[in-house]
Amino acid sequence: MFQSLHPNLKIRLALNFFQKLTQTAIFPFITIYFVRQFGATDTGPLIILTMIASFIASL
Repeated sequence: MFQSLHPNLKIRLALNFFQKLTQTAIFPFITIYFVRQFGATDTGPLIILTMIASFIASL
């Protein structure tokens, strides 16, 4: 089924997969780093803003 798709759609699906994979692998470690650098009180809103911006960008 994947082979029958248009090449542009294949590229978009592959890039989306790798983007989500790297985001899922790196995001928890960045959160831990931010907690150590800024403290838990400042990191919470920063992470929430990052997630909201990511959601808006995906639209």
